[in-house]
Amino acid sequence: MQLKTLLTLEAFIEIAAGAGALVVPVFAVSLLLGSTLENAAAVIVARVTGAALITIGMMNWAGRGEPNGRVAKGLVAGMVFYNVAVVGLFVYACFGAGLSGIGLWPAVVLHVGMAAWCLASIRRRFLR
Repeated sequence: MQLKTLLTLEAFIEIAAGAGALVVPVFAVSLLLGSTLENAAAVIVARVTGAALITIGMMNWAGRGEPNGRVAKGLVAGMVFYNVAVVGLFVYACFGAGLSGIGLWPAVVLHVGMAAWCLASIRRRFLR
């Protein structure tokens, strides 16, 4: 049941973030990075990112139907990589690029927590 909860929460988080990036990319980027999108290409890339996040959310939602299956295992493993990568990119954004919005550190904490939950789920469920 816990893996189903994890996949459900991942689905809601990524669909919400993706919808924000897709519909109001300038606001989403400003909230996370405290920066604007300087040209049309940046807006398009932000919207593509939003579409990708919605896709990740949809895959997690679909995978929650069989929390003991191979698909769920693959989703959770993929989410470990995704969450760790996002943490690394956001930390770099702050310390390497000097970007920081009001939502940056809450997003980092959220992704660290989700990565830890994913790792714990893999260990508990799949590495027995």
